[in-house]
Amino acid sequence: MLEKLCNLDNKTAIITGASSGLGVQFAKALTKAGARVALVARREEKLKKVKEMLTQMGGKIEYYTADVTISDQVEKCIHSIQKDFGQIDILVNNAGFATLEPTEEHNLDSWHSPTTKVVCFPFSSSDAFCVRCTLGNSWSGPTGRD
Repeated sequence: MLEKLCNLDNKTAIITGASSGLGVQFAKALTKAGARVALVARREEKLKKVKEMLTQMGGKIEYYTADVTISDQVEKCIHSIQKDFGQIDILVNNAGFATLEPTEEHNLDSWHSPTTKVVCFPFSSSDAFCVRCTLGNSWSGPTGRD
C-alpha cells in the first residue's frame, strides 16, 4: 500500500542543493519512488557523482549546474529541465548557504547576506517554477508575464 501511495513513476522532480547532504537524500528517496530527478547545484563534480550513484539505482537522472541566487541561471536551468524532461511536477527547495566564521567574528552584515539569499530563493525559484509550469514554454521570463 505504501508503494502505491508513494509511486512517482513518470513524475519529474527538481532538487536544488542536490550535490550533498539532504539534497542527496531527497534525490535517493525520489528515485526509489520512481521519479525522474533533475539535480541542481553549483558544484559540478559532486553532481556528477550523485548522478552516477542514482543512475545505478535505475533512475533517469540529469544534473544542471546553477547558482540558485542568480535568477538568469535559475531561468536557464528550468528551461533546460523542461526541455529534457517535459512536465515538471515536484520542486524540492533545498539549496542553502552557511557562513563559516567564528561566532565572535559575525556581524549583522555577514549574517544578513546569506540569510537573505536562503530566505528569498525559495520564493523566487517557486515563482519561476510555478509560472513555467503554468504557462509552459510561452513564458519569456519575468518581463514576459501578462
